[in-house]
Amino acid sequence: MKRHLRARVLTFCIATLTLTGRVAKWSVRRWNWTFVVALASLLASMYGVSLTQREAKQRAAIQARRPVLSLRLGSPTRTPDGAEWQRVMAHNDGDRTTDSFDWHVLFPKDAPILEGRSGQPGDDVTIDGVVYTHRWLRHPFPLRKGDPFHIMSIRAKVPILWYIRSDDGTFPGLNKDGTVRYGRIELPG
Repeated sequence: MKRHLRARVLTFCIATLTLTGRVAKWSVRRWNWTFVVALASLLASMYGVSLTQREAKQRAAIQARRPVLSLRLGSPTRTPDGAEWQRVMAHNDGDRTTDSFDWHVLFPKDAPILEGRSGQPGDDVTIDGVVYTHRWLRHPFPLRKGDPFHIMSIRAKVPILWYIRSDDGTFPGLNKDGTVRYGRIELPG
C-alpha cells in the first residue's frame, strides 16, 4: 500500500514539474516575462510555506525533548543509633539534561518534623487553609537523566509538598491560572 502511494506521489510530482516547465517555456514564447516571474513567485511561496511547516515540526520535536524533573523518596538510610532517615531525591525522567534547578519543599508549619531540614528558609505559604514552611535551594549544576541527586534526608511523619523550577519550566507544572501545581510525597512514619 505504501509503495503504491509513493509511486503515485512521485508520478504526480514529476507531472507537475513537467507541466510547470512546459507552461514556462510556452509563456516565454507567447507572453512576456511577467507571467514567468509571477509563476516562479507562486512556486517559491508554496515551497517557502512547506519549508516553514518543516521548520515548525523540527522546532516542536526539539522542544518535545526536555527534562522532566521530580522529587521522590530514595532508599532510606540508618544511623548507628538505629534511626531511619528518608532520603529525598531529585530525578530527571526527561530526554534532556537540565543545566540548573531550584527545588522547593513545603512542610506543614506545626508538623512534628524531627530533624533534617536543609535549604534556605522561604516565606510561609498557605494552601487550602494550611500554613506551610517553605524551604528551597538553587543547584547551579546539571541534573542528567537517570542520575538522581540527593537533596535532603528527613525524619518526619507528615506528607510534604514540592515543586521544581528550571530554565525548562516548573515541575510538576502550572495550573491554568498560572499558579504552581504541587507534587506530594508521603513520608512513612
